[in-house]
Amino acid sequence: MHDLRSAFRNLARSPGFTTVAIVTLALGIGSQVASAAEPVPFPPMSDPTGDHTPPKLLNRVEPVYPAGVNETEDRRVFVAFHVDAAGKVRNAAAMFNPPPAFASAAVAAVEQWIFEPARIRGDRPVWTQMTVEIWFKVADADRSDKRVVDAVLAANTRMTDAANRLDTDAFFACIVDSDETRIVQDGKLFKTRAEAMAAVRAGSQGIASIERRFEDAHVSMLAQESALLTADGTTGVTLNDGRNFSVRFAVSLVFVLRDGEWKLFHGHYSVPNPQP
Repeated sequence: MHDLRSAFRNLARSPGFTTVAIVTLALGIGSQVASAAEPVPFPPMSDPTGDHTPPKLLNRVEPVYPAGVNETEDRRVFVAFHVDAAGKVRNAAAMFNPPPAFASAAVAAVEQWIFEPARIRGDRPVWTQMTVEIWFKVADADRSDKRVVDAVLAANTRMTDAANRLDTDAFFACIVDSDETRIVQDGKLFKTRAEAMAAVRAGSQGIASIERRFEDAHVSMLAQESALLTADGTTGVTLNDGRNFSVRFAVSLVFVLRDGEWKLFHGHYSVPNPQP
């Protein structure tokens, strides 16, 4: 309990912390601990006035079992955090020093949760300290990796469909909206999002239709929230004047998880060198 109290004292000193709203709850280690299904306000204190409405969980993101971790037993992680007056999670931290991979996975999931904020005296939203227990089941390890692979492949499909419709806006909606993102195409590096969008729009001029087909796509986990997709395939193009041609290509695409969505962070598109 000393470690738990110290952790919450540190949380309470964090910038922007103003008010803590709490309700009557008993907390213990074991049967009385926060359930895996719902987070609970912490620490336990009574509210004799009945003026406090606790936070309500609106959107729960489940954690992804860490890739490449060999465990023989289920593992749980306690995460302490604040819910601010807008219902967003702040200052999430794993308790009791769990293995780093599980701590990162648990915190990454909780940081994406959305709440109806706690309210005091009926309508005033306030910050609340909370804790939740996150379970990682060994049986979920393989399924977890498959969920990530399926999500990354689906993100690439959405991006490819937008490209095939020649919809530049929809295409770039699948890419991280930041100039951190880098796109390399046929030997040219686009350093800004605006530059890359302009090049895609210019390249669409004169094209009547395009069909890009991916083959042999493979997804590798790089970290908890990033993955590499490599593939080859064929692009078929029909020009406005009726001419058509096709070309083989290969790609390496780095996807990252941002706000619950997998989006392209770095892309490298390559075609074979011209034959003499």
